[in-house]
Amino acid sequence: MLTMLSTTRRSSTFRRFVSETTGSLTSIVAMTCLTIVILTGGAVEVLSALGARSELRQAADAAALAGARARDNNELTAQQFFNVNLDQSTIDAAGVELDLTWDAADRSMQVAATTQVNTILLGLAGIDRIELTAFSEARSDVRPLELSLVLDVTGSMSGTKIAALRSSASSMIDILYDSPQAQDNVRTAIVPFAERVNLGPYAVRLTKPDGRFMGCSEPRGGPARLNDAPPAIGTLPANTRPCPNIRIQPLTNNPAQLRRHINSLTTGGWTRVDHAAAWGFRSISPLWQGVWGPNGAPADYDPNLLKAAVLMTDGINQDANAPNGSFAYDWDLVSVCNAMKAEGIVVYAITFQAPPAADAVMRNCASGDAEFFRSPTPAELERALTEIANELTALRLSR
Repeated sequence: MLTMLSTTRRSSTFRRFVSETTGSLTSIVAMTCLTIVILTGGAVEVLSALGARSELRQAADAAALAGARARDNNELTAQQFFNVNLDQSTIDAAGVELDLTWDAADRSMQVAATTQVNTILLGLAGIDRIELTAFSEARSDVRPLELSLVLDVTGSMSGTKIAALRSSASSMIDILYDSPQAQDNVRTAIVPFAERVNLGPYAVRLTKPDGRFMGCSEPRGGPARLNDAPPAIGTLPANTRPCPNIRIQPLTNNPAQLRRHINSLTTGGWTRVDHAAAWGFRSISPLWQGVWGPNGAPADYDPNLLKAAVLMTDGINQDANAPNGSFAYDWDLVSVCNAMKAEGIVVYAITFQAPPAADAVMRNCASGDAEFFRSPTPAELERALTEIANELTALRLSR
């Protein structure tokens, strides 16, 4: 009996110990689970806040660039672009404190954006809100520029392609001439091409009267076909094959004239980017000052003057003699590009819905990988020309 009582007392003591220990463990497990929930959920909320901050920064960048580019109402323009580019599903624009500062003398736009995002699980740890800030500054430094736009108007560019080119190239002109100093500093030539380039009235002083003259010329023989050797070394034989309907537009600082020329582009014919690149070279070469008239004469090479060429095509080099392409034509194209680069001309190359063979040649033509743009869609074509225009006008994010 005594043994049994002793056993009973020990059993009762053990049950009390287990009960107390179980209660403590339950509390520990509950607190541990709550901590894990807060940490896991809090991490998700922090990642979400980081994504929102990225959206805020992108909107601030877009606002700063637009404000710096605008001719007037710079701060209003920045405000509008900020609202358009802000992802309203992530951040409520009404809750953003936006500070806009336009410095007319410095031609810089500063955008400072601040907002807060509410938390749920982090609130359990005493963090009710996360503050997000973004700062961006864009500066427009329009430097002297001579630009040649060498644009493909071949038969394969018909329909929606030529419409996309007209729209994208016009947008590029808008950017190039969208600051008050641009018309004093920026001149642009347009070189539409198919199998040849229509030189218009300028061809009369360049070509021999041998055969039916139609505004185009055949290339010169020897190395001169690949460079900007002056026309004094010899005239060019007139071409008897059809020309593009739209002639070359020499350098001009008149944006309205450039837009009209772009909007008048029509299509037809084969593709010879090599011939076109040579004429793009000559349109900005000082060795051809006496050809393009007094208003279109290229300036001398100067460290303070940027000269650039944009070559755009949707296909390979081909004509009736080489309908499947030609290594010789491609070699000539790269040789012309190398000659331009040797003179300090920046060469941009764009392919638009082009085959891989064209991508390879045009990439070799460009000044570098950053100057080559592969554009499989109209939106990508516009993005390429916009990026080039912003780079050429030195519109950039400085902070």
